[in-house]
Amino acid sequence: MILIIDDQVREMNSYTLELELSGYEVLCKSSVDEAWLYFENNSNHIELCIIDLMMPSGSIFKDTDTQKGLRTGISFYRKVREISTECAIIIFTKFSEMSASKGFEHDKKCLYLGKEGYLPFELVEVVRKFLGP
Repeated sequence: MILIIDDQVREMNSYTLELELSGYEVLCKSSVDEAWLYFENNSNHIELCIIDLMMPSGSIFKDTDTQKGLRTGISFYRKVREISTECAIIIFTKFSEMSASKGFEHDKKCLYLGKEGYLPFELVEVVRKFLGP
């Protein structure tokens, strides 16, 4: 299963559809609170999380410095890693600041991709290669 966490669900519809047409089971959550609740209860079934970087912090990260939502995806990534080091993660964002991508370089199970550089079919190709056979 692929869990997409992005507050812009409409923008992600074409990516979600392309992944589903390619045989992946996909669930998209627009709130970090809903996404975290789902992840906590289903982490053993989630093979990949695709996480936007900029999202409202929700109640789960209300006491975390998300830089007013600019780094909520980083907080979500860290929380996932507290539970699972095996879950693959793609940070998929419009935010292209290079310093943000440096935080993920050490994690071989994480990719940082700019949305503007990937059409839906191209994201599917990346997912296939990243997850392997």
